[in-house]
Amino acid sequence: MVYGVAAKNVKGSHGPRFTVGSYTLIGSFEKGTSRHGLVLGYEQPITRKLSFVSDWSSGNNDYGYVVAGAGITLSPKSVLYVGYNVGNQGRGNNSLGIFYGYSF
Repeated sequence: MVYGVAAKNVKGSHGPRFTVGSYTLIGSFEKGTSRHGLVLGYEQPITRKLSFVSDWSSGNNDYGYVVAGAGITLSPKSVLYVGYNVGNQGRGNNSLGIFYGYSF
């Protein structure tokens, strides 16, 4: 996958961040798989350490999901995201997602 995104923060102590971009899948895939798509994101701070987050990737492929959840800042360099993923192509691939990120 190759992708690019741009983000815009709205000024203010609880201003949201909007993200928009696109992606392209590289390699061989099953017939009917979307190879290009759109990426959209929204992050709304609730408190200094807690945010509502939502992302959507278009397409009929393994990356085509909408997710909504929470981002929890654990330290200045680490964050925990917990969200529920809903697949673009039906309920059979919905799941809970947990992601831990650390910045060096």
